[in-house]
Amino acid sequence: VERLANDFVTRHDFWQDNLEAGPEKDATSDVYESGLVYVDILQQRVLPAIDAGDQAAIAAVDADLMDAYDAHRVVVDAAATEIGTNTATLASEATDLTDSRTTMLWVLLILTMLVVGAAAWIVTRSVLRPLDELRRNMDDIATGDGNSDVRLDADRRDEFGQVAGSFNTFA
Repeated sequence: VERLANDFVTRHDFWQDNLEAGPEKDATSDVYESGLVYVDILQQRVLPAIDAGDQAAIAAVDADLMDAYDAHRVVVDAAATEIGTNTATLASEATDLTDSRTTMLWVLLILTMLVVGAAAWIVTRSVLRPLDELRRNMDDIATGDGNSDVRLDADRRDEFGQVAGSFNTFA
């Protein structure tokens, strides 16, 4: 019994040291207090009566021991209910947070895809437009319908500007 009482105190101390102030910590204190009453009756009255072999004393303390046990059980059940309610609340808050973060990630993904799509369209257009203009003018020259006065934009500082300058020299 002594070892169980010491374990009970050790576990109580652990929870008091590791729980933040609030309903759970208060519930563990209530459980501890009612548990101490039960252990005290057991150690101070029941065990000495058993050691003495005093059946009348054992019978007399039995009701007090059962009352202490029942009171402790009520406090334990209340603590379990409180902790269960708080756990459900935390789980609900975690689910809400996860849902909002998931929604935020989907929005960011869609926005990123739109930005990347727009950038790809702009880059593709800036590459294909001068290339298409060069192709049309080369087709016109190849079929004899070309106008030798047509000039391409050679002001670009990339390969298309170099090709346009060569085309303008050729035409």
